Amino acid sequence: MPSLSGGGIERVVVNLAGQFARNGYPVDIVLWSGDTDSPYSDYIEPSVSVVSVRGAQRQYNLILKGIYALYSIRKLISYINDTMPGVIFASGCELPAIMANLLTCCRPPLVVIVHTDPSYSSALIMQRGSVLKVRFFELLTKLFYPRADRVIGVSKGVADGVLRLGAARHEKVSWIYNPVATKALFQKAKEPVLHPWLINHEKPVFIGVGRLAEEKNFVLLIDAFKIVADRLDSVLMIMGVGPLLDDLRKKTSDLGLEDRVYFTGFLENPFSAMAHSDVFVLSSDTEALPSAMIEAMACGCQIVSTDCSSGPAEILDNGACGRIVPVKDKYALADAMLAAIANPVPKTVLAKRAGMFDEDAIGARYIALAEELMAR
Repeated sequence: MPSLSGGGIERVVVNLAGQFARNGYPVDIVLWSGDTDSPYSDYIEPSVSVVSVRGAQRQYNLILKGIYALYSIRKLISYINDTMPGVIFASGCELPAIMANLLTCCRPPLVVIVHTDPSYSSALIMQRGSVLKVRFFELLTKLFYPRADRVIGVSKGVADGVLRLGAARHEKVSWIYNPVATKALFQKAKEPVLHPWLINHEKPVFIGVGRLAEEKNFVLLIDAFKIVADRLDSVLMIMGVGPLLDDLRKKTSDLGLEDRVYFTGFLENPFSAMAHSDVFVLSSDTEALPSAMIEAMACGCQIVSTDCSSGPAEILDNGACGRIVPVKDKYALADAMLAAIANPVPKTVLAKRAGMFDEDAIGARYIALAEELMAR
């Protein structure tokens, strides 16, 4: 995968690696562009090795970027030839992984794990004017995905998106949910919290979690919270890092919400905060299978989400386990946030649904897939 810098996909990879390791398989996490030091170091099983094959970084010249990408592919080829892995799972850097594997002498089975609906993401990027870039990567995807042994979407919606794009044959495409509900999560959820809003809990606490980037649409969340705050004395915590932090801080200041919105930055343990919060709100324009939503559900949080492609509706059983509202509608989002406080979903319902993402059950499916491919 690209890196272990901190985020939902990275946590999923660490969880999967742990499942394989605890079942007796030797595991390497190979990083395409990141360093081996990671915020998740404490979560990685002791027997799991972390390896980096990255080339030089911060090369802004397109030609140099291409040269160093080829250098990283060469290092990845050497790594595969030296270790001869039983199976490669490519997550987030599937194209260079497939390219490298095709040039090895052993060519182990390779599984692509797709975390976003490629058909929807392409349409979204094209709306922003990057048509040539999208067409180029669509061409590469259609050229190289068929060379993978399997393509696994992290939700049914993502798998359907791969098929809509025509990136792989139907018999190669399937879906497996992410192993999000882990024993470590439930242990961490019991740890004490530090922020006074969570300790005293004098007011309802809403939380948003994720990378502070455009597709997560935290602007919508802040706008909706402004409507909520005018009707209910409450607070909002936004957990995550990203390029829009300064813009979002300014947004809260412009709306007069400085004392009611708190940006936590990256939290190594967000689960205790989730367990002490009232409502998790996802305001994204697009998602695949948002791990943070499942984690919050497992911690007993009420869930409110936009009906974005493609995972939230699957997670929430089409609204039976949380409230779903149209994308980009701040008034509907605000009404749902207020309704989640007034009429919460029973925690027993949330816990049962979160059980669908149990690490042992999901890990067993990935192990069965690996064993099937190795047996061939």
